[in-house]
Amino acid sequence: MKKTALASCMLVLLIVNTLLFFICPVQADTSYIPYPNEPSQEFPTLKINSPINAEVFTTTTAQVNITISKPESWNVYWLTTMPVIGSYLVDIYLDGSFHSQLVDPGSSGFPNANYFVYLNKLGRGGHSVKIEVEAFTFYNDPSPEPGDYLLYPKNISETIHFTVNADLPTPTPSPEPTTKSEFPILLLVAGYGTVIAVVVVLLYCFNKHFKDKRP
Repeated sequence: MKKTALASCMLVLLIVNTLLFFICPVQADTSYIPYPNEPSQEFPTLKINSPINAEVFTTTTAQVNITISKPESWNVYWLTTMPVIGSYLVDIYLDGSFHSQLVDPGSSGFPNANYFVYLNKLGRGGHSVKIEVEAFTFYNDPSPEPGDYLLYPKNISETIHFTVNADLPTPTPSPEPTTKSEFPILLLVAGYGTVIAVVVVLLYCFNKHFKDKRP
């Protein structure tokens, strides 16, 4: 009896589950958007706010301020779960040498992302800063296995030339020793000369006076 009752209960549960499956099917996750089959041809734009061409800096530090704006077509991917449609990296070169790299802030930087970079200890003369945006979009790879993705790259770059003309501290002029040393010497010589002249005159007067009194 117990085995028969248990079998009957399991049969009833199986029938109920089958009915629920057809009446209330499992809903798929519609928030997921797959990669497109073709690469997007829309890429971010680069705007260099500072420095500007031919700008002259009076300090040895220059500020680089840029704005990266993503296309509107990328927005739908940021509002859903992964994958995203595109991303980018920003490379900064100072006088032809690599200086630093900036990364895409993701959805927190949509549609505009602002960056500030400081170029320090610049020498006098002309300099150049090159901003290069390495952008790429993702798309499905139809073969060999569905679900794999490919990258479609595009580089956006701009170079700015500027000049550093920092004012160096002006040294305090050293006092000229000749002007200060000659004045006391001349004064001393003049004083001695005056004394000697007075003595000579007095001796002459006394000598003449005694001569006149002789019989």
